[in-house]
Amino acid sequence: MKKALLGGALAVLLSTPAYAHDFWGGYYGTYPYVGHDSDGDRIPDGLDHCPGTSALAAINNMGCPVDSDMDGVPDFRDDCRYTPPGIKVDSRGCRIDSDIDGVTDDMDKCPNTPWGDKVDSTGCTIAPKVVLYFGTNSAKVSSEGVKILAELAKELAANRGTRIEIQGHADARATSSYNGNLGAKRAAAVKAILLKNKVAPKQLVTISHGEERPRFYNAFPEGRDKNRRVEIFQVRELDQGDGPTSRQIDSIR
Repeated sequence: MKKALLGGALAVLLSTPAYAHDFWGGYYGTYPYVGHDSDGDRIPDGLDHCPGTSALAAINNMGCPVDSDMDGVPDFRDDCRYTPPGIKVDSRGCRIDSDIDGVTDDMDKCPNTPWGDKVDSTGCTIAPKVVLYFGTNSAKVSSEGVKILAELAKELAANRGTRIEIQGHADARATSSYNGNLGAKRAAAVKAILLKNKVAPKQLVTISHGEERPRFYNAFPEGRDKNRRVEIFQVRELDQGDGPTSRQIDSIR
């Protein structure tokens, strides 16, 4: 009989809804509150303006998740907690970059930049300094290309603080891995000519995009001819750091 009574009492206790028993600091001082607390945030339902609050969230006196930068994304989900007022953010609380060019919309003067374009700090496409085209399945620089690179080498030699990025590309007729290697060979061939013309190694950066960044449609021969290329960009002066992005600034304070 005693066991049955104890078991019944325990079942009643376990089925009893959670209650908030604590002290709440309000505008008129600190006073106790007692009441049903469905979401377990220690704010009774009668005072809770945000029922169902996540257990991960820090809450304010109204029972709502804290949103320090008031961007509509609570701190416990906000990867960029110091976004300036008025900036549109994504579901992570970070500035939106609609064209995915690395420059957020609030600073982007050229929205809808084609994917893969190299852009400046305002989000506008940077034209390459030099574009060289290659034959099918070849990494040989043409005689005209050699002359162009010789002129570029003179410019770089006169400006030792200038750094360039040599991007190798391919059309899409082979496998992705093969085209990646072919793009790398084309970039390396251009770099070798520049080094032969006394350009300092620290001024040169090579990268291969393979078939991933076509300028024209690969379905047509004319398009493939334009996609087999090396593009050379001036990236920055050697003594200048790249600096943090706006999203990094918003997430570190």
